[in-house]
Amino acid sequence: MGILERVLLRLREAGFPAKRAYSGQKHTTVTEPVATVHIGKVDRGAYQLTVAVSILCPAGMGGTACEEAGLRAVEALHEDGAVCTMQGCRYDGLTRTFSVDIQAVYTTMVTGEEEQEAPGFCVSINGEPLPYAVEFTSEEQHKHEPRYAMGEREPKSISFGSGRWDICLVERIPFEGEDAAEQTGLFSIQVTGMHGSENYRECVWTSVKREFTRQGRVCTRRGIALRREVK
Repeated sequence: MGILERVLLRLREAGFPAKRAYSGQKHTTVTEPVATVHIGKVDRGAYQLTVAVSILCPAGMGGTACEEAGLRAVEALHEDGAVCTMQGCRYDGLTRTFSVDIQAVYTTMVTGEEEQEAPGFCVSINGEPLPYAVEFTSEEQHKHEPRYAMGEREPKSISFGSGRWDICLVERIPFEGEDAAEQTGLFSIQVTGMHGSENYRECVWTSVKREFTRQGRVCTRRGIALRREVK
């Protein structure tokens, strides 16, 4: 299911008659709150697709009813994962309707005929974004050793040594895409998402695996990081 079909479904579930509509089309008579949708913007580099949603109400219902209908649509799309911005209500004397416009931004990967969900986070190495990163994992490792008292066979305590993080980065690279620059020395990784960012410092790759598929290349890099900072 594409993003537009998904938005139409969510709006219909919220009680709106909804369809695709574009500027220049004939305006139908509105007798109840209705919704129209179309693609507002595609940002391939940021993996974002903006759906432009308009909520229209007949003038007799008043502007307040139109605003309340818009808020209901925003809530439905927010629950579907969109980041929404709603403009103020306006009146059209020609069509005798009130309307509000909503910009619903989805994090998505547009690939030809279909839209696929993107990972919802960004990965950078030394400040350079990796547009094809789809997975990043880190596993904290600690060096713990038992402490023994002189002449005792059973340990009395545990020594907590310094830790490290085992890291893994997966990129799905289309055939026309380029691999990330190879890192020959220590580097830093920043992972940014909706809940903040994590910085891994003094990193080094220990292995790189490349797989070739019908959709492109899958590059899996494994390594270690000595420091981690959370913001």
